[in-house]
Amino acid sequence: MRVALVNLGGNQGKTTLSVNLFAPRMPEAKILAVETINAAGGDLGAAVEQLKGEQFARIYAELASTDDLILDVGASNIEDFLVGLSRFEDGHDEIDLFVIPCTSDTKERTEAMKTAHMLSALGVPPKKIQFVFNRVVDGVEAEFADVLNFAKKSGVAFANPACVVPESELFALLSDKKMNIVQALSDITDYKAELKEATRSDDKKAWRRAMDMLAITKQSKSMDRQLQHVFELLTSTVGA
Repeated sequence: MRVALVNLGGNQGKTTLSVNLFAPRMPEAKILAVETINAAGGDLGAAVEQLKGEQFARIYAELASTDDLILDVGASNIEDFLVGLSRFEDGHDEIDLFVIPCTSDTKERTEAMKTAHMLSALGVPPKKIQFVFNRVVDGVEAEFADVLNFAKKSGVAFANPACVVPESELFALLSDKKMNIVQALSDITDYKAELKEATRSDDKKAWRRAMDMLAITKQSKSMDRQLQHVFELLTSTVGA
């Protein structure tokens, strides 16, 4: 499967979801960051190749030559990327799924809906344009009613309220440690024992690290189950 995570706005969780939602479930896929600045995915323990949106011919070649690819399209490059997509006849056919991560602030919701409109205008069918509701606290219906209504009335995209990633400190902790969820899940270190030892020795630095790692390992399993659920919902509509 070839998936593109896109949004006109920044700080929506595109890179976090590329690395933690899609990469673990697409083990053969390369992550290609379409970004001007340094690719953030590399800071999350993932191997990332980087291109700019203006290099669309190269991006298209990458898409056409592989069955599995994750495109993490940065906000600073989304317009160049979409221009390139429009210049290649049926260029969007090489992408199986466009995922629009969306957080609950008004500006971010507006940009997410605008992104869906732009993709639709390029001829991308609705089932290939899907929202993921990110950093949700009070429920999708409460925080994203306008996005749900937009998808229902316009018909340009799918907005399944079950495609939700809850607000969690986990991803910030993983980023701080330059880790991804796969690395956290495979960590069998006894951080409770390390925490006790750091307490006995009054090693504040070791105590803080053990506390953070304990929080990471204790939250990763349940979050990974939710990410698996979201992945299955997203891919069910495109037959991936």
